[in-house]
Amino acid sequence: MTNKKAYVLDTNVVLADPEDCLNKFLNNDVFIPITVIEELDGFKKGNEDVNFSARKFMRVLNSLRKCGSFEKGVSLGRGKGKLFITLRKEFCDALKFFSFKPDHYILNAACMLKESGVYEDVILKTNDLNLIIKANSVAVRAEEYTIDTFVDESKKDSVQIVEGVDGNLIDQIYKESCISNEKITFDINNGTRFLILKNTKQSALVRYDSSEQMCFLLKKHAVSGIVPRNAEQVFAFSALCDKNVPLVTLEGKAGTGKTLLAIASAIELIKRRVYENVLVARPMVSLSNKDMGHLPGEVKDKVSPFMKPLWDTLAVIAENNNELECEIDDIFERGLLSIEPLAFIRGRTLPRILLIIDEAQNLTPHEVKTIITRAGVGAKIVLVGDTDQIDSPYLTKRTNGLSHVIRKMYGQNMYAHIQLKKSERSALAELGGDLL
Repeated sequence: MTNKKAYVLDTNVVLADPEDCLNKFLNNDVFIPITVIEELDGFKKGNEDVNFSARKFMRVLNSLRKCGSFEKGVSLGRGKGKLFITLRKEFCDALKFFSFKPDHYILNAACMLKESGVYEDVILKTNDLNLIIKANSVAVRAEEYTIDTFVDESKKDSVQIVEGVDGNLIDQIYKESCISNEKITFDINNGTRFLILKNTKQSALVRYDSSEQMCFLLKKHAVSGIVPRNAEQVFAFSALCDKNVPLVTLEGKAGTGKTLLAIASAIELIKRRVYENVLVARPMVSLSNKDMGHLPGEVKDKVSPFMKPLWDTLAVIAENNNELECEIDDIFERGLLSIEPLAFIRGRTLPRILLIIDEAQNLTPHEVKTIITRAGVGAKIVLVGDTDQIDSPYLTKRTNGLSHVIRKMYGQNMYAHIQLKKSERSALAELGGDLL
Protein backbone atom coordinates (compact mmCIF):
# COMPACT_ATOMS: atom_id res chain seq x y z
CA MET A 1 0.00 0.00 0.00
CA THR A 2 1.27 3.45 -0.92
CA ASN A 3 1.08 6.31 1.57
CA LYS A 4 -0.60 8.43 -1.08
CA LYS A 5 -4.27 9.31 -1.17
CA ALA A 6 -6.49 8.91 -4.24
CA TYR A 7 -8.93 11.66 -5.18
CA VAL A 8 -11.82 10.89 -7.53
CA LEU A 9 -13.33 14.01 -9.13
CA ASP A 10 -16.99 14.45 -10.02
CA THR A 11 -18.09 16.35 -13.14
CA ASN A 12 -19.29 19.35 -11.14
CA VAL A 13 -15.81 19.77 -9.64
CA VAL A 14 -14.01 20.09 -12.99
CA LEU A 15 -16.73 22.45 -14.25
CA ALA A 16 -16.44 24.64 -11.16
CA ASP A 17 -12.64 24.94 -11.35
CA PRO A 18 -11.48 23.72 -14.79
CA GLU A 19 -8.04 25.32 -14.79
CA ASP A 20 -6.80 24.52 -11.30
CA CYS A 21 -8.74 21.58 -9.83
CA LEU A 22 -6.02 19.06 -10.78
CA ASN A 23 -3.39 21.01 -8.82
CA LYS A 24 -5.09 21.03 -5.41
CA PHE A 25 -4.05 17.62 -4.05
CA LEU A 26 -0.28 17.92 -3.45
CA ASN A 27 1.57 14.67 -4.17
CA ASN A 28 -1.57 12.51 -4.20
CA ASP A 29 -3.05 10.84 -7.29
CA VAL A 30 -6.14 12.14 -9.07
CA PHE A 31 -8.66 9.94 -10.90
CA ILE A 32 -11.17 11.08 -13.53
CA PRO A 33 -13.84 8.43 -14.27
CA ILE A 34 -14.57 7.99 -17.99
CA THR A 35 -18.18 8.94 -17.16
CA VAL A 36 -16.97 12.47 -16.37
CA ILE A 37 -15.39 12.73 -19.83
CA GLU A 38 -18.66 11.55 -21.38
CA GLU A 39 -20.65 14.13 -19.43
CA LEU A 40 -18.22 16.89 -20.45
CA ASP A 41 -18.81 15.90 -24.08
CA GLY A 42 -22.47 16.80 -23.59
CA PHE A 43 -21.54 20.21 -22.19
CA LYS A 44 -18.96 21.21 -24.80
CA LYS A 45 -21.37 22.96 -27.20
CA GLY A 46 -22.94 26.28 -26.27
CA ASN A 47 -22.15 29.77 -25.03
CA GLU A 48 -23.03 29.38 -21.36
CA ASP A 49 -20.38 29.50 -18.65
CA VAL A 50 -20.71 25.75 -18.11
CA ASN A 51 -19.88 25.17 -21.80
CA PHE A 52 -16.76 27.34 -21.62
CA SER A 53 -15.66 25.45 -18.49
CA ALA A 54 -16.13 22.08 -20.18
CA ARG A 55 -14.05 23.11 -23.19
CA LYS A 56 -11.40 24.65 -20.93
CA PHE A 57 -10.97 21.45 -18.92
CA MET A 58 -10.78 19.32 -22.06
CA ARG A 59 -7.95 21.55 -23.29
CA VAL A 60 -6.16 20.98 -19.96
CA LEU A 61 -6.52 17.21 -20.41
CA ASN A 62 -5.34 17.41 -23.99
CA SER A 63 -2.16 19.23 -22.96
CA LEU A 64 -1.48 16.56 -20.30
CA ARG A 65 -2.17 13.77 -22.80
CA LYS A 66 0.94 14.80 -24.72
CA CYS A 67 3.06 14.12 -21.63
CA GLY A 68 2.18 10.46 -21.14
CA SER A 69 -0.54 7.85 -20.80
CA PHE A 70 -3.65 8.32 -18.68
CA GLU A 71 -3.73 4.53 -18.20
CA LYS A 72 -0.31 4.50 -16.49
CA GLY A 73 -0.73 7.98 -15.02
CA VAL A 74 0.44 11.38 -16.25
CA SER A 75 2.57 13.48 -13.90
CA LEU A 76 0.86 16.68 -12.78
CA GLY A 77 4.17 18.36 -12.07
CA ARG A 78 6.86 18.57 -9.47
CA GLY A 79 5.59 17.92 -5.96
CA LYS A 80 2.29 16.62 -7.33
CA GLY A 81 0.87 13.21 -8.03
CA LYS A 82 -0.34 11.57 -11.22
CA LEU A 83 -3.58 11.84 -13.18
CA PHE A 84 -5.44 8.70 -14.25
CA ILE A 85 -8.60 8.22 -16.30
CA THR A 86 -10.49 5.13 -15.08
CA LEU A 87 -12.34 3.11 -17.71
CA ARG A 88 -13.92 0.22 -15.79
CA LYS A 89 -17.71 0.40 -15.53
CA GLU A 90 -18.68 -2.93 -14.00
CA PHE A 91 -20.28 -2.23 -10.63
CA CYS A 92 -18.55 -3.53 -7.53
CA ASP A 93 -20.53 -5.64 -5.05
CA ALA A 94 -21.37 -2.65 -2.84
CA LEU A 95 -23.25 -0.98 -5.73
CA LYS A 96 -24.87 -4.01 -7.37
CA PHE A 97 -28.36 -2.76 -6.42
CA PHE A 98 -27.75 0.80 -7.70
CA SER A 99 -29.28 1.98 -10.97
CA PHE A 100 -27.11 2.63 -14.02
CA LYS A 101 -26.66 6.39 -13.98
CA PRO A 102 -23.60 8.68 -14.29
CA ASP A 103 -23.39 9.53 -10.56
CA HIS A 104 -23.28 5.84 -9.67
CA TYR A 105 -20.54 5.10 -12.19
CA ILE A 106 -18.46 7.90 -10.63
CA LEU A 107 -19.14 6.50 -7.15
CA ASN A 108 -18.21 3.05 -8.47
CA ALA A 109 -14.78 4.31 -9.53
CA ALA A 110 -14.15 5.40 -5.91
CA CYS A 111 -15.43 2.06 -4.60
CA MET A 112 -13.13 0.09 -6.89
CA LEU A 113 -10.10 2.12 -5.81
CA LYS A 114 -10.96 1.58 -2.16
CA GLU A 115 -11.37 -2.17 -2.66
CA SER A 116 -8.01 -2.37 -4.46
CA GLY A 117 -6.23 -1.46 -1.22
CA VAL A 118 -3.50 0.39 -3.12
CA TYR A 119 -4.08 3.77 -1.48
CA GLU A 120 -4.01 4.87 2.13
CA ASP A 121 -7.32 6.67 1.62
CA VAL A 122 -9.76 7.20 -1.26
CA ILE A 123 -11.77 10.44 -1.34
CA LEU A 124 -14.57 11.35 -3.72
CA LYS A 125 -14.66 15.08 -4.39
CA THR A 126 -18.11 16.32 -5.38
CA ASN A 127 -20.48 19.23 -4.83
CA ASP A 128 -23.51 16.95 -5.25
CA LEU A 129 -24.89 16.52 -1.72
CA ASN A 130 -27.03 13.57 -2.82
CA LEU A 131 -23.93 11.76 -4.08
CA ILE A 132 -22.14 12.49 -0.80
CA ILE A 133 -25.01 10.81 1.07
CA LYS A 134 -24.91 7.79 -1.27
CA ALA A 135 -21.13 7.51 -0.83
CA ASN A 136 -21.57 7.49 2.93
CA SER A 137 -24.07 4.64 2.61
CA VAL A 138 -21.40 2.43 1.00
CA ALA A 139 -18.58 3.57 3.33
CA VAL A 140 -16.81 5.72 0.73
CA ARG A 141 -15.36 8.97 2.00
CA ALA A 142 -16.82 11.95 0.10
CA GLU A 143 -16.14 15.67 0.53
CA GLU A 144 -17.33 18.91 -0.99
CA TYR A 145 -14.85 20.72 -3.23
CA THR A 146 -14.16 24.36 -2.39
CA ILE A 147 -12.14 26.58 -4.70
CA ASP A 148 -10.84 28.82 -1.92
CA THR A 149 -12.10 31.04 0.86
CA PHE A 150 -14.86 33.07 -0.77
CA VAL A 151 -14.16 36.77 -1.09
CA ASP A 152 -16.94 38.91 -2.51
CA GLU A 153 -14.90 41.00 -4.92
CA SER A 154 -17.89 43.19 -5.77
CA LYS A 155 -17.70 44.70 -2.28
CA LYS A 156 -14.20 46.01 -2.88
CA ASP A 157 -14.02 49.74 -3.38
CA SER A 158 -11.78 52.47 -4.74
CA VAL A 159 -12.97 54.60 -1.82
CA GLN A 160 -11.01 54.93 1.43
CA ILE A 161 -12.16 56.74 4.57
CA VAL A 162 -9.42 58.65 6.42
CA GLU A 163 -10.36 59.54 10.00
CA GLY A 164 -8.82 62.17 12.26
CA VAL A 165 -7.66 64.56 9.53
CA ASP A 166 -6.45 67.93 10.86
CA GLY A 167 -9.07 70.66 10.46
CA ASN A 168 -6.55 73.11 9.02
CA LEU A 169 -5.74 70.59 6.28
CA ILE A 170 -9.41 70.27 5.33
CA ASP A 171 -9.73 74.08 5.31
CA GLN A 172 -6.73 74.26 2.97
CA ILE A 173 -8.32 71.72 0.60
CA TYR A 174 -11.52 73.77 0.39
CA LYS A 175 -9.52 76.96 -0.14
CA GLU A 176 -7.07 75.67 -2.78
CA SER A 177 -9.19 72.80 -4.23
CA CYS A 178 -6.18 70.49 -4.10
CA ILE A 179 -3.38 69.33 -1.84
CA SER A 180 -0.28 67.14 -2.08
CA ASN A 181 -1.01 63.53 -1.19
CA GLU A 182 2.09 63.57 1.07
CA LYS A 183 0.12 65.60 3.62
CA ILE A 184 -2.51 62.87 3.95
CA THR A 185 -1.86 59.44 5.46
CA PHE A 186 -3.67 56.71 3.54
CA ASP A 187 -2.97 53.32 1.98
CA ILE A 188 -1.82 54.27 -1.50
CA ASN A 189 -1.43 50.68 -2.76
CA ASN A 190 -4.88 49.20 -2.24
CA GLY A 191 -6.66 50.51 -5.33
CA THR A 192 -7.57 53.84 -3.74
CA ARG A 193 -8.77 56.53 -6.13
CA PHE A 194 -11.19 58.43 -3.88
CA LEU A 195 -10.90 59.56 -0.26
CA ILE A 196 -13.34 60.73 2.40
CA LEU A 197 -11.36 62.93 4.77
CA LYS A 198 -13.02 63.30 8.16
CA ASN A 199 -12.65 64.63 11.66
CA THR A 200 -15.24 65.23 14.36
CA LYS A 201 -16.54 68.45 12.72
CA GLN A 202 -15.55 68.47 9.07
CA SER A 203 -15.28 66.25 6.03
CA ALA A 204 -14.13 66.53 2.42
CA LEU A 205 -14.45 64.35 -0.66
CA VAL A 206 -11.28 64.20 -2.75
CA ARG A 207 -9.95 62.36 -5.80
CA TYR A 208 -6.42 61.01 -5.64
CA ASP A 209 -4.42 61.44 -8.87
CA SER A 210 -1.41 59.08 -8.86
CA SER A 211 0.18 60.73 -11.92
CA GLU A 212 0.25 64.20 -10.30
CA GLN A 213 0.64 62.91 -6.72
CA MET A 214 -2.17 65.27 -5.71
CA CYS A 215 -5.60 65.05 -4.12
CA PHE A 216 -8.33 67.20 -5.73
CA LEU A 217 -11.50 68.39 -4.03
CA LEU A 218 -14.80 67.01 -5.35
CA LYS A 219 -18.05 68.90 -4.92
CA LYS A 220 -21.64 67.92 -5.54
CA HIS A 221 -22.80 69.17 -8.92
CA ALA A 222 -25.59 68.15 -11.28
CA VAL A 223 -24.79 65.99 -14.30
CA SER A 224 -27.55 66.07 -16.93
CA GLY A 225 -29.88 67.40 -14.25
CA ILE A 226 -29.11 64.57 -11.80
CA VAL A 227 -27.69 65.77 -8.47
CA PRO A 228 -25.71 63.16 -6.48
CA ARG A 229 -27.29 62.37 -3.12
CA ASN A 230 -24.35 60.77 -1.31
CA ALA A 231 -20.56 60.55 -1.36
CA GLU A 232 -20.47 57.35 -3.44
CA GLN A 233 -22.56 58.98 -6.17
CA VAL A 234 -20.19 61.98 -6.20
CA PHE A 235 -17.26 59.60 -6.69
CA ALA A 236 -19.17 57.67 -9.35
CA PHE A 237 -19.81 60.83 -11.39
CA SER A 238 -16.13 61.74 -11.09
CA ALA A 239 -15.00 58.35 -12.42
CA LEU A 240 -17.68 58.21 -15.11
CA CYS A 241 -16.89 61.67 -16.48
CA ASP A 242 -13.10 61.21 -16.44
CA LYS A 243 -11.83 60.21 -19.90
CA ASN A 244 -8.51 59.18 -18.31
CA VAL A 245 -10.30 56.28 -16.59
CA PRO A 246 -11.32 54.06 -19.52
CA LEU A 247 -12.81 51.26 -17.41
CA VAL A 248 -15.34 51.82 -14.61
CA THR A 249 -17.48 49.36 -12.68
CA LEU A 250 -20.41 50.32 -10.45
CA GLU A 251 -21.86 47.70 -8.10
CA GLY A 252 -24.69 48.14 -5.67
CA LYS A 253 -28.10 46.95 -4.59
CA ALA A 254 -31.34 47.99 -6.25
CA GLY A 255 -32.07 51.72 -6.19
CA THR A 256 -28.53 52.97 -5.64
CA GLY A 257 -28.60 54.79 -8.98
CA LYS A 258 -26.05 52.73 -10.93
CA THR A 259 -27.71 52.92 -14.36
CA LEU A 260 -29.03 56.45 -13.82
CA LEU A 261 -25.55 57.79 -12.99
CA ALA A 262 -23.98 56.00 -15.96
CA ILE A 263 -26.49 57.23 -18.55
CA ALA A 264 -26.60 60.78 -17.12
CA SER A 265 -22.81 60.90 -17.45
CA ALA A 266 -23.04 59.54 -20.99
CA ILE A 267 -25.38 62.33 -22.09
CA GLU A 268 -23.09 64.92 -20.52
CA LEU A 269 -20.03 63.48 -22.28
CA ILE A 270 -21.83 63.41 -25.63
CA LYS A 271 -22.81 67.06 -25.20
CA ARG A 272 -19.16 67.87 -24.48
CA ARG A 273 -18.13 65.80 -27.54
CA VAL A 274 -15.70 63.74 -25.47
CA TYR A 275 -16.90 60.62 -27.30
CA GLU A 276 -18.27 60.23 -30.81
CA ASN A 277 -21.27 58.24 -29.63
CA VAL A 278 -22.65 56.17 -26.76
CA LEU A 279 -23.73 52.54 -26.99
CA VAL A 280 -25.88 51.15 -24.18
CA ALA A 281 -26.51 47.40 -23.95
CA ARG A 282 -27.56 44.74 -21.48
CA PRO A 283 -27.62 40.91 -21.43
CA MET A 284 -30.95 39.52 -22.60
CA VAL A 285 -31.61 37.37 -19.54
CA SER A 286 -35.15 37.14 -18.18
CA LEU A 287 -35.90 37.38 -14.46
CA SER A 288 -34.79 34.13 -12.80
CA ASN A 289 -33.99 32.86 -16.31
CA LYS A 290 -37.70 32.31 -17.04
CA ASP A 291 -37.95 32.36 -20.83
CA MET A 292 -40.89 34.28 -22.33
CA GLY A 293 -40.64 32.31 -25.56
CA HIS A 294 -40.23 33.72 -29.04
CA LEU A 295 -41.26 37.37 -29.33
CA PRO A 296 -42.89 38.69 -32.51
CA GLY A 297 -41.58 41.42 -34.82
CA GLU A 298 -38.22 42.68 -35.98
CA VAL A 299 -35.02 42.73 -33.88
CA LYS A 300 -36.03 46.05 -32.29
CA ASP A 301 -39.38 44.59 -31.21
CA LYS A 302 -37.78 41.44 -29.81
CA VAL A 303 -35.25 43.27 -27.62
CA SER A 304 -37.60 46.06 -26.53
CA PRO A 305 -38.84 44.29 -23.33
CA PHE A 306 -35.25 43.78 -22.18
CA MET A 307 -34.32 47.42 -22.89
CA LYS A 308 -37.33 48.96 -21.12
CA PRO A 309 -35.35 49.76 -17.92
CA LEU A 310 -32.92 51.82 -19.98
CA TRP A 311 -35.77 53.82 -21.56
CA ASP A 312 -37.21 54.36 -18.07
CA THR A 313 -33.85 55.77 -16.95
CA LEU A 314 -33.79 58.22 -19.86
CA ALA A 315 -37.34 59.30 -18.93
CA VAL A 316 -36.18 60.05 -15.36
CA ILE A 317 -33.32 62.19 -16.67
CA ALA A 318 -35.67 64.11 -18.96
CA GLU A 319 -38.10 64.71 -16.07
CA ASN A 320 -35.30 66.20 -13.95
CA ASN A 321 -34.31 68.61 -16.71
CA ASN A 322 -37.08 69.75 -19.05
CA GLU A 323 -34.62 71.56 -21.31
CA LEU A 324 -32.70 68.33 -21.78
CA GLU A 325 -35.68 66.41 -23.21
CA CYS A 326 -35.30 68.01 -26.65
CA GLU A 327 -31.54 67.50 -26.52
CA ILE A 328 -32.01 63.78 -25.76
CA ASP A 329 -34.38 63.45 -28.75
CA ASP A 330 -31.81 65.22 -30.93
CA ILE A 331 -29.03 62.93 -29.66
CA PHE A 332 -31.09 59.88 -30.65
CA GLU A 333 -32.04 61.29 -34.04
CA ARG A 334 -28.39 61.95 -34.85
CA GLY A 335 -27.45 58.42 -33.79
CA LEU A 336 -25.15 59.65 -31.02
CA LEU A 337 -26.81 57.42 -28.44
CA SER A 338 -28.14 53.98 -29.27
CA ILE A 339 -29.53 51.09 -27.24
CA GLU A 340 -28.69 47.69 -28.70
CA PRO A 341 -28.64 44.01 -27.67
CA LEU A 342 -25.29 42.86 -26.37
CA ALA A 343 -24.98 40.21 -29.10
CA PHE A 344 -24.22 42.98 -31.62
CA ILE A 345 -20.96 43.87 -29.83
CA ARG A 346 -18.99 40.74 -30.80
CA GLY A 347 -16.44 41.24 -33.54
CA ARG A 348 -16.58 45.03 -33.51
CA THR A 349 -13.84 47.55 -32.78
CA LEU A 350 -15.12 50.55 -30.85
CA PRO A 351 -12.86 53.64 -31.02
CA ARG A 352 -13.91 56.86 -29.24
CA ILE A 353 -17.11 55.19 -28.05
CA LEU A 354 -18.58 55.12 -24.56
CA LEU A 355 -19.97 51.63 -24.01
CA ILE A 356 -22.30 51.09 -21.03
CA ILE A 357 -23.25 47.52 -20.07
CA ASP A 358 -26.20 47.31 -17.70
CA GLU A 359 -26.86 44.20 -15.54
CA ALA A 360 -23.24 43.09 -16.01
CA GLN A 361 -23.61 40.52 -13.20
CA ASN A 362 -25.40 38.31 -15.76
CA LEU A 363 -22.31 38.13 -17.98
CA THR A 364 -19.76 35.32 -17.88
CA PRO A 365 -16.04 36.11 -17.51
CA HIS A 366 -15.60 35.07 -21.15
CA GLU A 367 -18.28 37.53 -22.30
CA VAL A 368 -16.75 40.35 -20.25
CA LYS A 369 -13.36 39.67 -21.81
CA THR A 370 -14.95 39.79 -25.27
CA ILE A 371 -16.54 43.17 -24.48
CA ILE A 372 -13.46 44.82 -22.96
CA THR A 373 -11.25 43.69 -25.83
CA ARG A 374 -13.57 45.53 -28.24
CA ALA A 375 -12.29 48.87 -26.89
CA GLY A 376 -10.48 50.95 -29.49
CA VAL A 377 -8.38 54.08 -29.05
CA GLY A 378 -10.15 56.66 -26.90
CA ALA A 379 -12.97 54.31 -25.84
CA LYS A 380 -14.46 53.96 -22.37
CA ILE A 381 -16.34 50.98 -20.95
CA VAL A 382 -18.71 51.14 -17.97
CA LEU A 383 -20.07 47.97 -16.34
CA VAL A 384 -22.91 48.29 -13.83
CA GLY A 385 -24.70 45.59 -11.88
CA ASP A 386 -25.81 44.02 -8.63
CA THR A 387 -24.16 40.70 -7.72
CA ASP A 388 -27.04 39.96 -5.34
CA GLN A 389 -29.46 39.80 -8.29
CA ILE A 390 -27.95 37.26 -10.69
CA ASP A 391 -30.58 35.82 -13.04
CA SER A 392 -28.36 33.32 -14.88
CA PRO A 393 -28.55 29.82 -13.28
CA TYR A 394 -24.91 29.11 -14.20
CA LEU A 395 -23.35 32.12 -12.46
CA THR A 396 -22.60 32.85 -8.81
CA LYS A 397 -21.29 35.82 -6.85
CA ARG A 398 -17.76 34.62 -7.52
CA THR A 399 -18.02 33.39 -11.10
CA ASN A 400 -20.03 36.19 -12.72
CA GLY A 401 -18.31 38.56 -15.15
CA LEU A 402 -18.67 41.70 -13.04
CA SER A 403 -16.90 40.15 -10.03
CA HIS A 404 -14.28 38.74 -12.41
CA VAL A 405 -13.44 42.21 -13.73
CA ILE A 406 -13.22 43.67 -10.22
CA ARG A 407 -10.97 40.84 -9.05
CA LYS A 408 -8.60 41.07 -12.03
CA MET A 409 -8.54 44.85 -12.60
CA TYR A 410 -8.55 46.11 -9.01
CA GLY A 411 -5.64 48.49 -8.39
CA GLN A 412 -4.94 49.26 -12.06
CA ASN A 413 -4.40 52.97 -12.84
CA MET A 414 -6.88 53.02 -15.72
CA TYR A 415 -9.64 51.39 -13.68
CA ALA A 416 -12.02 52.59 -10.97
CA HIS A 417 -14.64 50.67 -9.01
CA ILE A 418 -17.33 52.29 -6.89
CA GLN A 419 -19.47 50.26 -4.55
CA LEU A 420 -22.77 52.11 -4.12
CA LYS A 421 -24.22 51.26 -0.71
CA LYS A 422 -27.24 53.48 -0.09
CA SER A 423 -30.48 53.03 -1.99
CA GLU A 424 -31.97 56.37 -3.00
CA ARG A 425 -35.02 54.97 -4.81
CA SER A 426 -37.30 54.80 -1.78
CA ALA A 427 -37.39 53.74 1.86
CA LEU A 428 -39.14 50.52 0.81
CA ALA A 429 -36.47 49.72 -1.81
CA GLU A 430 -33.76 50.30 0.82
CA LEU A 431 -35.50 47.99 3.31
CA GLY A 432 -36.09 45.29 0.69
CA GLY A 433 -32.49 45.40 -0.46
CA ASP A 434 -31.24 45.00 3.12
CA LEU A 435 -33.66 42.38 4.43
CA LEU A 436 -34.63 40.31 1.40
